[in-house]
Parts: sequence; C-alpha cells; structure tokens
Amino acid sequence: MRTANRVITSVLGLAAAAVWVFTVLQARTRYTVPIAYLACAITLTIVACYGWFLVWLTDRRDRETRCRRCGYILRGLREPRCPECGEPV
Repeated sequence: MRTANRVITSVLGLAAAAVWVFTVLQARTRYTVPIAYLACAITLTIVACYGWFLVWLTDRRDRETRCRRCGYILRGLREPRCPECGEPV
C-alpha cells in the first residue's frame, strides 16, 4: 500500500510539473493563459503535495512500530523478535 501511494503521488507530481511547463509555454506564446490550465496545474500540485505529506506521515508513524517483513505491530515485546514471523527486530 505504501509503495502504491508513493507511485501515485510521484505520477501526480510529474503530471503537475508537466502541466506547469505547458502553462508557462502557453503564456510565452500567447499573452493570456486560459484559466483551465492554471486551475489544473494548481489542483494537481495541491493533490501531489497532500499525497507526499500523507506518505511522509505514515512512513514516520509506522517506522519503528511494525515488523519489516509481515507488518505485525511490535509494541510491548519482551524479546527482540517478531512473534508472527520470527524476524529479528
């Protein structure tokens, strides 16, 4: 799930960058830029930034509390091993 979130937000970020480049090129060739280009660029940028923030937040929150192999929650363990799969912590 986290990998899919990273891929989706990266694609959205690249799409936002492409729309911004297209908008700037349109502004250089014409003196006015249609509002739809700007709205699309701003929307994609906001969605990509929000997605990157969520990925950062979930990675930060789950970094130490879950098993790397199986995802089991590791709070309150007495020995440094995952009780689910046996992975050393």
